[in-house]
Amino acid sequence: GGGVGVEVVVSGLGGKAEEVAKRVAANISNELGIPNRGVKVMNLIVLNKTTCPAILVECCFVDSSDADKYNADKIAKAIAEGILNTSLNTVQPTVTPIVNQVISNGGDYMSKPYHNGSTPEPVYSEEALINKIGSLDPYETCEAIADVNNKIVVLYNTAHGKKVGVVAYRGGL
Repeated sequence: GGGVGVEVVVSGLGGKAEEVAKRVAANISNELGIPNRGVKVMNLIVLNKTTCPAILVECCFVDSSDADKYNADKIAKAIAEGILNTSLNTVQPTVTPIVNQVISNGGDYMSKPYHNGSTPEPVYSEEALINKIGSLDPYETCEAIADVNNKIVVLYNTAHGKKVGVVAYRGGL
């Protein structure tokens, strides 16, 4: 016991995991004001039995002065920024325009599952269904959050997290 600081463990050096691990360790160190112990290589099953780059974050030592500086929100933000390689302060939410549109058009809020059919369903940025921003996979389930002039506003998964968009197909409700 008695250690201080943050360290991030990888299964080997020289890849994507090491690159991300360095950023995560630096971010946590800066956010909490604790020493950066750097990136360590260890032979751990949790790292070795994955098919993608993997890291294990040791945020701080609970048996030292680190415990007084522990802040889950700051740690989560530091990890996310390290993985994404960007500041979360610059990320703009995608929800605002459509939520404002729902309010201004007198749309009805809802929260129920939306089940897509057997073909991909385009997702648009607005009620006019002009600017396609994504699509739902066949048989994908997401959340219907509003009904605007018989167009359904959905909260759906993307490679970059959840997004809000409009679909024309009502049969998924």
